[in-house]
Amino acid sequence: MELRQSAEDYLEAMLILKNEHGYIRSIDIAKRLSVSKPSVSFAVKRLRENGYIDMDMDGLITFTESGLAAAARVYERHTLLSQLLTDIGVSEDVAAQDACRIEHDISDESFNAICGFIEKCKNCGLGVQTSLKLDMVSSAMHKLHSLGTLTIDMHEAFIRGNVSELNHCSDDAILIHHCCGIYMLWASSKEAGIEALSNAHDDMTCCVTHGRAALDAMTAFKPDFTIDPACLQYCLASRELRPLVGVAQIRPLRIGEAETVIEHYALEDDIEHVRELIRDGKMFGAEVEGKLAAFIGFHRDGSSGMLEVLPEFRRMGIGTDLEVFFQNYQLEKGWMPYGHVYLTNTASLKMQTKLGLSVSSDCIWWVFDEKEDE
Repeated sequence: MELRQSAEDYLEAMLILKNEHGYIRSIDIAKRLSVSKPSVSFAVKRLRENGYIDMDMDGLITFTESGLAAAARVYERHTLLSQLLTDIGVSEDVAAQDACRIEHDISDESFNAICGFIEKCKNCGLGVQTSLKLDMVSSAMHKLHSLGTLTIDMHEAFIRGNVSELNHCSDDAILIHHCCGIYMLWASSKEAGIEALSNAHDDMTCCVTHGRAALDAMTAFKPDFTIDPACLQYCLASRELRPLVGVAQIRPLRIGEAETVIEHYALEDDIEHVRELIRDGKMFGAEVEGKLAAFIGFHRDGSSGMLEVLPEFRRMGIGTDLEVFFQNYQLEKGWMPYGHVYLTNTASLKMQTKLGLSVSSDCIWWVFDEKEDE
């Protein structure tokens, strides 16, 4: 049965009284809601008839199972919405009043989306206890989205709950600390980038710089760090699932195939990390006639990559099919597939263009402390 707003208000008030006093009485309901005793009597009668509450001989009210579930649902919405409104700067009194209005009309879809956003903030170590943190997250995500493909990896870090800290956010620069340990920087000017980097921790060992200004800032901030060759960033902006040709059977990679990854993929030499990726379901393989023909997976920062087609299976369309599969896998999770490609990797650049991916207008550079890799 769908509850009316007034019935939801009564159930919510009863739950609060139960939590505060351990019991529920009609007189206390009247005081809390500032309504007359006859109004409470009528509401209690209707709620009893509809199976939400019971009342004993002493006039004490108790919840039925369905009544408690309904009351908890309304109370959860009110509490979360009130907190959210105060966190973004609304006064407590107004937030409580507005939450009371919103909680009755908001759809499950919208409320669940709000819960999901808040959970992502918590996963990022940002919480929802201050207006500054929520406002900074919203501002950062909006700015990163507006910058397009160049900063899609930074935006996706928020979407996937991979931001451990938002170190700096302004109109001119954003610096985040990724859960894998690296930093990511975008800046509109060298000066703005240096200001953002001043908020990083002393143990910084790697920063992915987005655009020339960010690179200039990082090289000024850490002049002894090594600059990796320039990359372009690609992403599947259309978010459309694509059909596979079916030239190979695609499946999760197996633990025993980690050695094959290390043998053939030049940019990865940590076999334990590869095994961890496989155990976490983050690597896939293409199989032809019972043999592993190619593999693909996630890099530490969440980008798509580690794509390698074994020599005897090249020029069969297996790499393209595997990449399309991997893109579809991410789209089905609600993620935007993206990847970094070195400007010198002409084969991969051609594949991204063939697949119709969007490309960044500026380059990305990984800047790192080479001594940490020794």
